[in-house]
Amino acid sequence: MLKQKFSRSIISLIILVAISIAFPMVTSPYYTSLATMFFINAILVVSFRFIATMGEFSFAHVAFMGIGSYATALLTTRLGWPFWLTLPMGGIAAATISLVISYPLLRMKGFYFFVASFAAGQSMYLIWTKFKFFGAFLGISPVPPPKLAGINFSEFTPYYYLVFVIAILCMIILYRLEHSRVGAAIKAVAANDLLAQSVGINVRLYKTIAFITGSFFAGVAGVLLAHRMGYVGPDQFTFTYNLYVIVWTITGGLYSFNGPITGLVVLTIVDIILRNYKNVQPYTPLIYGAVLIITLLFLPRGLISLPQRVSAIIKRKKVRAKLVNN
Repeated sequence: MLKQKFSRSIISLIILVAISIAFPMVTSPYYTSLATMFFINAILVVSFRFIATMGEFSFAHVAFMGIGSYATALLTTRLGWPFWLTLPMGGIAAATISLVISYPLLRMKGFYFFVASFAAGQSMYLIWTKFKFFGAFLGISPVPPPKLAGINFSEFTPYYYLVFVIAILCMIILYRLEHSRVGAAIKAVAANDLLAQSVGINVRLYKTIAFITGSFFAGVAGVLLAHRMGYVGPDQFTFTYNLYVIVWTITGGLYSFNGPITGLVVLTIVDIILRNYKNVQPYTPLIYGAVLIITLLFLPRGLISLPQRVSAIIKRKKVRAKLVNN
């Protein structure tokens, strides 16, 4: 049974990779650009969920994405660093800041952690808007595209493939971490921190690891965003963006690695459809909120659990039919 599930997962992964590779060849540059943004957001939601496995929701996650964006913008425009060096440095910058603020933040739990992380994110936003070093409200531009062996990454298709490869690598690393002993310890802390501590698990250490790791990958996503847009500004890392990340994650399913990606796929499609209706588009946050409420009411484990729910309903109907016939 396990072998069958594993083989199905491998086949599904191969199909998805094949579709992703072929996508720019069969669609317009506009949709290729949207797909590039999808993979950047995929890194963001998966890294957000990794932090959530410790039992807390961070409302500063998009701010850490912003740290990665500002780091690469400053290093490339003012020091002339190449993209290939700023890519890890953006992640390291986000991880370093997260380490600094983890000391006060991780002393809190639940609602208090949520509010404190929101305050931390807003503080970063104010720093970017008030200091000319970060370009204030005007931001930093132009952020140059990556360079490698004469490939023009300023074009949509080459940059799409670059982001796709980096996103796959990030997701593989996060998946392996979650299913390692470190990931198991983090989940144990989320389940019952006092019990975890009683069996020798260092609660503070593993929460810090989860927080720093998730922030690192948010920083990497920020680097990719900066070089896609060619510009970095505080307007890119707003409260609404962080709210969308939470909605994508919960709607798709917090308790599965594939859940946030599923939520991102579904709501990205919804967003693309809404763009065709200018009168409806301003109500996108309201629609997102409605989707979130409906999901919490009828699918508390997210859209990823929908096939199981449907299968269970069908089985119950078959059992009832047999009982009636007998």
